[in-house]
Amino acid sequence: PFSSSSSSPSPPPPSPPFRIQKCIQMAKPLGRKCINQDALEIIGKALLNLLGKSMQKIENLEKRKMRKDIDEEAVEKLDMKAEQEDHLSFMAADCIGTLIKSHRQAFLGTFDKLGRAIMLMLHPSRTALTRKYAVFIIDDLIEFIGADSGKYFRKIIPPLLRYAKDKDPALQQACVYGLAVSAEHGGETFNNYVNQSLKTLGEAITTNRKIPNATDDVKSATDNAISAFAKTCKFRGSRIDLSKALPAFLHWLPLEVDESEAGNVYSIFCSLVESNNKHLLGENMNFLPQVVKILVMVCGTTMIDQNMTGRMMRLVVNINKRIPKNALQALKARLPGPVKEKMAKILAHCNK
Repeated sequence: PFSSSSSSPSPPPPSPPFRIQKCIQMAKPLGRKCINQDALEIIGKALLNLLGKSMQKIENLEKRKMRKDIDEEAVEKLDMKAEQEDHLSFMAADCIGTLIKSHRQAFLGTFDKLGRAIMLMLHPSRTALTRKYAVFIIDDLIEFIGADSGKYFRKIIPPLLRYAKDKDPALQQACVYGLAVSAEHGGETFNNYVNQSLKTLGEAITTNRKIPNATDDVKSATDNAISAFAKTCKFRGSRIDLSKALPAFLHWLPLEVDESEAGNVYSIFCSLVESNNKHLLGENMNFLPQVVKILVMVCGTTMIDQNMTGRMMRLVVNINKRIPKNALQALKARLPGPVKEKMAKILAHCNK
């Protein structure tokens, strides 16, 4: 609405999901006492209903845009309405996530009641946007409830695996994140899905990397899939063939755009190098040039913080000191010119 005293639009009132979320966040530990099981179910159902209606409005708006007689101005107005509904949908899904975070295991009873509606949102006939918001809720369930969420894995893991290779990068990213938190927090039940998860992630990464002129959204989804792959190797290493998985992981580095995942990925990478992992370094250290190349390329970039830069620089120095001179010369001979130049600068800086 517009104010009669000003030509500037007044800010819209906060949405109900926003208000609920803020109340829960402000209540913090008291949230569980303020919202009992009955109230939790009522709020959850109301938010899910709101999310469903908002998704339906977006679908209807998209259909209206397809009309042949529609003009550019009308399309712009419909896009604006769709953006508002999308924000409302995000707030509703995020608010359900906030309830999961605040109530943890106490939310399981509510999910028993809401689960069927959420699974319907994951049906292939629904839009990628609708499926994405359903995955957001599932991701929070696994991450913040942990092993106890395993009772639902038979129903919720297959959609994550299916849509982890979806053409929509936002949906794909939400799903690979779900597989990552499953590997870390999913308990023993996820062991049944580890190899299929690793295979799916590898296929998603390989397919995305073949896309010509990939958008940043696709690159971000790819980076998240690499992060999920790395976490699966870290947390489920006893369940997979690391002699095949870790060389593949090394081959996919460096990440391209997602700074938020870079810290996790390169921490895992550095730990493997520091422990002289035979699968990452290869037989007779055959993969050492690629390892050094990644360390040198990533050092000092905006993808990592100063602590990680220091850690990587120390690894470069240690490798330079520890391997025999002839082996070092052979290693450097396999490095591209720019990498050799940057490596020399790193060594010079550290030897000051």
